[in-house]
Amino acid sequence: MDFLAPVAIAVAVLVALLIYRRAVASRTTRQRNAKLVERQRAIQSAIDTLGLTLKSSTITIQEGENAIRIARDALYQLDVQGDLSELIADNEQFFEEWRASRVSA
Repeated sequence: MDFLAPVAIAVAVLVALLIYRRAVASRTTRQRNAKLVERQRAIQSAIDTLGLTLKSSTITIQEGENAIRIARDALYQLDVQGDLSELIADNEQFFEEWRASRVSA
């Protein structure tokens, strides 16, 4: 019987440590997921804003250049992981096509 008390205490401490570790890991995962969602929303907002601006038939080429600069700056700031280079290039290409259509029109 004298042996069971320390074993029970050791098991209880071990279980408490495992629960604590899981809670910390879960909190860290939630925080990371929230940051990813926030980043994705910011990326989508930059693209949507650019698209809406360039969609207007009354926008000038200068206003379009300002809009692409703002979108480019936002995407570069969000590119901390280095995974947005294709998206940035696609936006640049889209803008060049938009500008060419405006100049020829």
